[in-house]
Amino acid sequence: MAYQYHHLPRLERVVCEDLPDFYINDYPHSPVWNSGLKDLLKDEADVFLAHFHYTFSQKSNKAKRKYVGFYQRKLIFLIDSLLMVKPPEVILTPSNGSNHLCHIVYKHIEGLLKYLEHYCFNHLDALMALPSRVYILVLSDMHNRWLQIDNTLRKSKLSPQLISILNEVILKSFQTSEEGFITFHQWRYLRKLTQELSQIEVENSDDLIEKILFYLNFNDEAFYVYLVNKVELLVEDPPSNTTGQKLVQLWKLKLTAIPVQNKWVLYPGYFNLRDQFTAWLKYKLKSLKGNYVHTPPNSTSQFIRFSLSVAQLALLLRLFMEAQIINGQSVRSIIKLVTQVCATREADVLSFRSFYNKYYLNEEGTRQAVKSILLNLLEHLDRL
Repeated sequence: MAYQYHHLPRLERVVCEDLPDFYINDYPHSPVWNSGLKDLLKDEADVFLAHFHYTFSQKSNKAKRKYVGFYQRKLIFLIDSLLMVKPPEVILTPSNGSNHLCHIVYKHIEGLLKYLEHYCFNHLDALMALPSRVYILVLSDMHNRWLQIDNTLRKSKLSPQLISILNEVILKSFQTSEEGFITFHQWRYLRKLTQELSQIEVENSDDLIEKILFYLNFNDEAFYVYLVNKVELLVEDPPSNTTGQKLVQLWKLKLTAIPVQNKWVLYPGYFNLRDQFTAWLKYKLKSLKGNYVHTPPNSTSQFIRFSLSVAQLALLLRLFMEAQIINGQSVRSIIKLVTQVCATREADVLSFRSFYNKYYLNEEGTRQAVKSILLNLLEHLDRL
């Protein structure tokens, strides 16, 4: 019902009426206006948040997604409308003149988005495409942030390969396209990543960067290969006071010390970096102890290899189980069997715990990927 929504009328009027009128008529600006505008927006935000908290708590999980989506779209619309008043470089940059009013409004809207992101992350529409003007704003903001970060990284003693991987992923996201397409999730992830990396100082080591990337589930394939190669080199030529086994065990301990979060991920629906690398470390440790017989990749006697991610295979298995295509056995026993005899495009060794978690995770990106796979299978069936 309409009364359940607080439409942020003051904020919308400031963006769509007051600011355009102010700049068109070139009214004189006073610094007092800055504090007055902040107070006006804060008063409305206090009422909005109280209303939001109460209404949100009364809704079912299904209704919460629709409710949060309304405000997500509303705030993006207001940023898009603000960009019709002033260009990105004005909105993003604090100033001493009248343009600072636009910056105040943008920071206020950004604050409301952060609130939704913090308290209602799972109910946001991660795949929502940003309007073209907002897309340009995001590119400008991220590009400026990354120039400062990259300058710090290159002055540090970090691995050139690690810097190259970061640059490739970040700059690939900045490549403009004719469609001007970037999702809400991509925007917020890149923003979070650059915020974390902006705290890096020249004297920091690879270790700190790696911890940040593990925490944010930076599941880029090049970074995973970089980690595997790094451990392999350490194991092949360990320091005189330790062994390859101890080095691998230390890496496992280092991973357990990094906080776990299920919010941020570079590529939704792709492999979980921590789970994948932990599984590889376990395999490596077994091979060093001499208790693991490696099966060559071209051997079909031990593995059934799927050209899917672990998350996609887990979701497909869940479909087969719940549709009773596979029946008569428990979920745990089936997953145990699958992790023993199957491999994916990412891993020769599947972790039972990781696979079990992904079986129930059901992320939106994985759902879309599996839908595409099933549609391709239907098309192939028609051609048989």
